[in-house]
Amino acid sequence: MSLNATMPLNPASSAQGVELVSVSEKLQLLNTLKRVHFSGRLVWINPETDTSWTLFFSFGQILYATGGRQSIRRWHRYLNQYSASLAADPRSLHRQLVAVETPILPGCPDHQLLCNWVEAGHLEPGAMVQFVAAIASEVMFDVTQVPARYGLKRTKLAPVPSELLVESDIVAANVQRIWQQWEAAKLPNYVLSRVPIIRQPGPLQAGTSPQMYRMLTTIVDGKRTLWEIVVKTQREVVQIIKPLHPLIAAGWIELADRPSTTVAASPPSSTAVEHKPNAAPIVACVDDSLMVCQSLEKIIRSSGYGFTGIIEPSRAIATLLIRKPSIIFLDLIMPETNGYEICTQLRKTTQFKEVPIIILTGNDGVVDQVRARLVGATDFISKPVDPTIISNIIRKYMPDNQPAQ
Repeated sequence: MSLNATMPLNPASSAQGVELVSVSEKLQLLNTLKRVHFSGRLVWINPETDTSWTLFFSFGQILYATGGRQSIRRWHRYLNQYSASLAADPRSLHRQLVAVETPILPGCPDHQLLCNWVEAGHLEPGAMVQFVAAIASEVMFDVTQVPARYGLKRTKLAPVPSELLVESDIVAANVQRIWQQWEAAKLPNYVLSRVPIIRQPGPLQAGTSPQMYRMLTTIVDGKRTLWEIVVKTQREVVQIIKPLHPLIAAGWIELADRPSTTVAASPPSSTAVEHKPNAAPIVACVDDSLMVCQSLEKIIRSSGYGFTGIIEPSRAIATLLIRKPSIIFLDLIMPETNGYEICTQLRKTTQFKEVPIIILTGNDGVVDQVRARLVGATDFISKPVDPTIISNIIRKYMPDNQPAQ
C-alpha cells in the first residue's frame, strides 16, 4: 500500500485503480499517516454498497471521524455516554445542529458543536478526546468489516487546539484489540449498523433457554442497531455478536438495514441522490420506527414510486431538501423532536410550502389534529398503517396521480 500519490476524494474516482485493502493494511495506514504527519481527509469506500466513511487528520492526528449509515445517531449515542447532560434535550440538540453554518470540518456540524461546547466550558477537552476516539474506533472497525478502498486528499483545515486531537495509533490499537477478539471467536464479518429483528419467535423460543429468550426479546426490539445494543448492555462487541451469530445463521434473527440518514453529515457529492425529472416521484417517511418505515416502503415501492425513510428526526430537513419528495408521511411523536416542529420548519421553506404532509399518529385526538392543521399538515393517517389507505392517500395527493414510467 503506497502513499506516494494523493488520490481524489470523490468516492467514484477514488474507487478506480485502488486495490481493496486488508484489515492489517487498514490499521497500518493510520500509523503511517501519523508518521508522515498527514493533514487532510482519508475516505474509505465500500464499492459494493457505495457507503463511505471519512477521517479528518491534522499532522497525523485525528480531528474527527464520520460517515457510514448512522453518523448522527452514532454521535448522539456517544454524547449520551460522555456527557449525558448535553444529550438530555434532543430538541435543543436539533436546533443547535441546524444553527451551525460554517463548521471547521466540511459537512460536520456535529464536530463543530462539540468544539463550541468546549469553548463555552460545557464539555471538558478530555471528554471530547475520548468521544472522538470512540467514534473513530467504531468507524474504523466498521471499515474492517467490509471490502474497502481508500482515497487521500491533502488539505489545509482550519486549526483545532492540540488538546482536542486524538492519537491515531491509539485508535488503531483499539480496533486491533477488537479485531483480535473477533478472529479468536471465529466470527464472520457483520455490518454493525444493521438492526437485528426477530423473524421466527417460535423456533427461537424453543431453541434457547427461557432466560436467554427473555433477554433477546428485551434487547432485540427491531429499533436498536448492533452497535446500540453493545452500548445498551455495556458489553464488548464480541460478547454481543458471538451468541447472536448462530441465531442469525439459523434465520431466527435477521439483520435489516436502517434507512440511511447521513446526507448532511457528509459532502453532498458523495451521499446525496438527486431526484431527476424523469425518475419516479419520491415518497418520504419520517418516523423513528424502523418497522413503520419498512411497511411504508413495501407499499410505496410496489406502487412504482421511489422511497426515502428517515428514522433520525434531527436529519429530516436536510435529507428532505436533497431528496425532494412529492409526499411526506410524518410521525407526530418522536424522541429527538416532534412532527409539529418538523412540519412548521418545512412550511417555512419555499420547496415544501405546497408539498402534501400526511401525519402518522397513534392518537385520533381532535386536539392533535387541530394543532397539526395549524402548523400546515395536509391529512392524517392512524397507525398501524393500512396498505389500502396509504395507496388511496398517494392517489389523492400525488401530482398527476401516476408514477414515472
